[in-house]
Amino acid sequence: MNCKTHNRDGVANQSLIVFCLAIILFVYAPCIDAGKPSPAGKANLTDVQKKELRTQRERLKQQVTDLSNRGEFDMAVGFAEQLHEINLKLYGKDRYIYVASLNRIADLHIQRRDFTPAGKTRAEILEIKPVNC
Repeated sequence: MNCKTHNRDGVANQSLIVFCLAIILFVYAPCIDAGKPSPAGKANLTDVQKKELRTQRERLKQQVTDLSNRGEFDMAVGFAEQLHEINLKLYGKDRYIYVASLNRIADLHIQRRDFTPAGKTRAEILEIKPVNC
């Protein structure tokens, strides 16, 4: 790609994305391999409740993707926030998926050109303390 085709916002967005991905990969990657559920924020759920939440989670993930692809970022944010709450219930705050869903919400705010909530969400990501998995 030619650097002249990128605007300043695009470079800034790419930098934020790379930064957050680095946090996810280098700080929270050990949690992926550990395979241990984290109690922080995780709800005590029955197997039936977990199955229902996983079904809702997959449906919401698809809706967020579809809406984002169509450029309907305002609606996508709402579904991404619902998805984030489900991730918290299923996996807790100490898992990489919690950070990834926050990152997705921030990205959607950036797509909407609503930088204040995007910045607050990114700050929330930075405040998360890594745990020993």
